[in-house]
Parts: sequence; C-alpha cells; structure tokens
Amino acid sequence: MRSIIIISLLILQISAIGNTKKEIVYKKTKYKIESQVHKSNEKIVRNKSNQETIVFKKIIEVPEAVTLRVIFNNYELGAFSKLRLTSLSDNSTQIFNSESLVNWQGKSAIFNGNKVEITLIKSSRDSLVFFSVNEILVGSTQSTEDTESLCGNDDRVPIDDARVARLPLNINGGTSCTAWLVNNGAILSAGHCIDNNGAIDPFVDLIEFNVPPSQADGTPVAADADDQYPIDLNNIDWGAPNGLLGRDWAVFRCLPNANTGLLPHQAQGVFFRMTREIPNNNQDIRITGYGADDGTANDTEQTDVGPYLGEHSGNDRFWHEYIVDTRGHNSGSPVIWEATDFTIGIHTNGGCNPPNNGNFGTSFEHDPLEDALQDFYSTSTVYVDNLSQSPIEDGTIFSPFNTVQEGVNSSPTGGDLYITTGVYNGNAGLSITQAINIIPPASGTITINP
Repeated sequence: MRSIIIISLLILQISAIGNTKKEIVYKKTKYKIESQVHKSNEKIVRNKSNQETIVFKKIIEVPEAVTLRVIFNNYELGAFSKLRLTSLSDNSTQIFNSESLVNWQGKSAIFNGNKVEITLIKSSRDSLVFFSVNEILVGSTQSTEDTESLCGNDDRVPIDDARVARLPLNINGGTSCTAWLVNNGAILSAGHCIDNNGAIDPFVDLIEFNVPPSQADGTPVAADADDQYPIDLNNIDWGAPNGLLGRDWAVFRCLPNANTGLLPHQAQGVFFRMTREIPNNNQDIRITGYGADDGTANDTEQTDVGPYLGEHSGNDRFWHEYIVDTRGHNSGSPVIWEATDFTIGIHTNGGCNPPNNGNFGTSFEHDPLEDALQDFYSTSTVYVDNLSQSPIEDGTIFSPFNTVQEGVNSSPTGGDLYITTGVYNGNAGLSITQAINIIPPASGTITINP
C-alpha cells in the first residue's frame, strides 16, 4: 500500500526569499480605427475567380508600448477575405479569416514592439468586408517583488522541451504561468493561473511555445505568431486553491493557430504521459517551466532536478513535495518523475527550505483533476496506451488498456475510444462489433499491426 506522509499546516506558512522580477502588464487603451465598408460589384462576386485587393492599411503606434494586442470589436470578413497584422519590430505576422478571428475572440496575438500594421485584404468573391477597433492592449514593463522558491543556489538551466508552453496573464497583474501538453490532447496548468474570483479570467486566453530569450534587462519577448494558440474559453475545468495545497489545477484545450491551422499537439509533435504511481523518496523529480529570472533568462524555459520528499493528503486533497528550484511564473509546470519521464502532478507552490521542506504540486490523486482528464472527451471514454505505468488495466486515463482489442471490448456502443500514439502489435484477430467513435490521436500516428 502506498504510504501517505502527513505534514503540519505550519509548513504551508514558510516565508520565501524575496527578489524582483520584470514582467509585462497590459492596459486597455482607447484606439479607434474604422476600415469603412468595402463592397464588390455583384457580377464580380458571382465570378468564381478570387482576386485579392488591399482595401485598407494602417499602422498602430504607441511609443511607450513594449508589446501590443489588437481588439476587434466588430468585423465582417466574408468567406475569403483576410486581416493581416504584422509587428514592425520583428515581422511576426498573423493572418485572420472569419473563422480564426472568432476562435481568437476578436483579439490578436501578442506582438513585440510599439508598431503593428493592420491590412484588410478583400476577396472579389465577398460582397462586403469591414472591421473596427475601439481598444487595444498596451503592454509595458514593471518590476515587482518575486516570491522565490529556490532551494539554495539557483541550479536551473536552459532547456528546449517542446511539450511546455508559457501562459501569459494579460490584464490582472501582468504575470505569467506555465502550461504543458499531455497524451490525451489536454493542456494542464495551475488553477490559480486562470481563476478570477471563481470565474475564468477572460484575458488568460492564449499560450505560446518556442519562446525566444528575453531582452537584456529581463523584458519578456513574445513568441512568433505561428507559435501562439487561443485557449478555448468554453472548455476549461479548474480547481481554485483558496489557500490550500492539493486542489490547484486547470485542464483545458486550445483552438488552431490562425496561420498554420494546427493545434498545439500537432505542431509540437510531443506530449507528456501521466501516472498516479509515485517515486520512492529521494528519487529525482524534474520541474520544467517559464520561471522568473534575471536578464535574458527571465520567463524563458528552464529546468532543475532534485529529490522527491513524498506525497501528502488532507481530506480530498493530494500534493507532492520535492526539493527542486522554481521561481514565480513556474506555477503550472509539470512535475516529472525523472526516471520514467512520466508526470505525477502540477507544480503550484513554493516554500523550499532544505533539507526537510520543499516546493509543492497538486497530485493526480486529487479526484476532481483525475475526473477532468478522464472525461476530457466524454464520460464514456476508454483509453488505450501501450506504455502505461499502471500495475492494473481498466481503460481509464491513468490505468489504460495496453492492447487495442481490450479497448474495443470495453467500449460501450456509441462510446469513445482514445488510443495514444504508438505501435500496437498482436492484432491479427482484431474485431469491432459495436459502433464506437475512435478519436484520432492528439499528436503523431497509431500503427496497428497483426
């Protein structure tokens, strides 16, 4: 039986070392743009050929801005026309059609610099197009007190793990968090990163991968528009901590990138697997995330490894403890079991004071988190994964079957079957006798051999 270590609540009140961090805070600013309505001759609209014409172009300039986002309050792009936004700082470009602009809730990606060019490109096949802007988000830098959670010297080192993203928080405080991809297509982070007094913060609305180094003074730099994805605000489950460890989590999904049409899992091509099994004490744990730092390393991807101290519980809450360096903005990072590369939870809290007290993260043992992952597609989903860590197989997200036939046999009529990317052998007699929905893998391919 797994041993659960119970710790005093006094540990939760350890004061962390203070330091400063540089972050971008956003302010809504009035900025009015009207493209006017551009119409086409009816005969041209009926013509099947698509002729594109630039009908409007304007540069938004805010001298004091470090970054900019554009908010479109009204628009009509028809079926073929486009909006193109380009940063004049680094040429990062985002191209919207009518569908992708809706996916982005009418807001653009984050653009570096203080100038963004907006171009309306009209198709001859659309009868009328227009857009209007009343407000923009202007990003500026501030230095704030950082609650560090280093366990001594800062031993974090740069890493390029394509599974891990930065989650910018754009209005309330301007800080940021970390998010990451898992095998069933979900994206995980900390609940306190998206919670706004019990509701979803509407401006926590994108994640970014492949983030470049920050400026020399620590000012964060946004990823290219090709690497930014809108969060599906209608499909977020989360638990707000309310001052307690072991119930701080968020599970969500993203919509396609406006330029590439790809989802994060498809573009990045990799993901973490998850397990409810836990390491032995003193086995290595890795935390990878976009923590605060000095200079060009600030809010960029870094990682550290240290010993596992155990899993704790209180009522329905479960949390892990480990002596691994983190800092502010690491919230939401994956808690990785180094020996297996499986994740065991979500990093949420600091307080490291070696050798007996570490940092903390919500465990997958927490039932609401486990339920949100299990029911990510439906309440009838059966999971198959031939690389599971679970000692049992029952078709659930943390105890999947390891063969396709077992998954098929356990799927109810009309149910969902999710097969994780991989090669599955021994299927010469594979038989499916009921109608089931086989969900395509979030990333990669499935090979089913005889």
